[in-house]
Amino acid sequence: MVCYALTSFISGYLSGGLYARNWYGKNWMKTNDLESIIVCIYVLWNRLHA
Repeated sequence: MVCYALTSFISGYLSGGLYARNWYGKNWMKTNDLESIIVCIYVLWNRLHA
């Protein structure tokens, strides 16, 4: 669980920064939130179907 919390925060931060730098995004916070949710769903899906 700790690993998930760290990786979702890091992935959201990096994807938001990438979006803001490369596509002049003003919605980087939405990208950050969406990435965290996607990572959460991915981790839960793999846990349930492993």
